[in-house]
Amino acid sequence: MPSDWRKTAHLSVRPIQVSQWKRQLLDGASKLFTRRKKAKVKEAELFQQIGRLQMELEWLQKISAALIPVNGASWSITTTLRSGSTAPAAP
Repeated sequence: MPSDWRKTAHLSVRPIQVSQWKRQLLDGASKLFTRRKKAKVKEAELFQQIGRLQMELEWLQKISAALIPVNGASWSITTTLRSGSTAPAAP
């Protein structure tokens, strides 16, 4: 114990505090690594979700553009989608 006291005396820290910190570190060190791994997995899941949502947004934008009539022309969505065009079909 005297060596612990000498190591901590110049830092104004009691040896019991250092022992408590050491115990906390040893008890929680493995949690540091598992938290990082979980964070990386969660990050990958979020990037996948962003990709899916971007694809869904692009699809919805394409469909909504096909649903907007140009110059009041009448058309059906099935005709537009069958033709592969986003412009309304001629009456």
